Amino acid sequence: MKKRSLVIGILVTACTISLASTLWIAYSYFTLQKQLYGKTSGLIEQELQAIAKKLNKSLCAVTKAATKITDELNKGSLQLNAVAERLQKTASEQKNIASIGIALTTSLPTMPTMQDMLVVKQDGKPQTKQIKPAPEKAAKKWAQTLEKGQQWQKPFLDTQTNTWSAQFSVPFYQPSDLGKKKPIGVLYITYPLAVLEKLLQQEKPDQTMYTSVITKDGTFIYQQERFGIDTSDYVGWCGQAEDTLPATPYTTNIAGQPAWILCLPLKCTDWYLTSITFITELFAQKTSLLQRYLMQVIML
Repeated sequence: MKKRSLVIGILVTACTISLASTLWIAYSYFTLQKQLYGKTSGLIEQELQAIAKKLNKSLCAVTKAATKITDELNKGSLQLNAVAERLQKTASEQKNIASIGIALTTSLPTMPTMQDMLVVKQDGKPQTKQIKPAPEKAAKKWAQTLEKGQQWQKPFLDTQTNTWSAQFSVPFYQPSDLGKKKPIGVLYITYPLAVLEKLLQQEKPDQTMYTSVITKDGTFIYQQERFGIDTSDYVGWCGQAEDTLPATPYTTNIAGQPAWILCLPLKCTDWYLTSITFITELFAQKTSLLQRYLMQVIML
């Protein structure tokens, strides 16, 4: 009888220990999984921040170069009849631009011989083209810039370089127009999107992270993968991200799969850098790491 009670006691104790161990292992697993999720989402954010830093440097160099010239034109420290040399110099200094030009949007009776100019890089060397002014045509083309001020234009196929590009444009004024009420022209810089794509590829982000660059109105500047997502979804996600900066992953479902969305506004533009990371795909690669952590817990 005593022997039977002893056996039952041992079995109950063993079952209790086994249950406690199972619960402990399960708790440890889910705790480690949660820690791994948190650590991984943080690493993804760091990766995207590093990419954004490179893009910001490249894009802001364009806007800084353009506004520096227009500021000098507005103040009169740079004369229109001397602008050709300045455009050449800027084209030589800015390695990532395809062309830089000015277009008159108003007839200038005081300078009837003034020509529009475009400096295009050919084999890395700037070549200047003088173009007969067409103020009415230029005013129509640059209407938004003239009305709203400096801005990035939507992507287009640049016929001068035969590359997909974006243009940054800035209006400029007569030095006597202190209130900047009537622009006389627009300075513009053409930025090849291949430069942006190259910068994104150089960073070699996590293979499970798919990046895009999109404008605030939903136009894609660059998209690594489509996934059949409507641009309005991106705009919605990025709108939420701006309310929670610094960026934190936004969890959603894409094509029935859980995914993290990250959005970062790019400086000097109205663009967002975005990333999509499919959680299942990501953690399929992290399973071995989690298993090693779990074995360490079991061995303690």
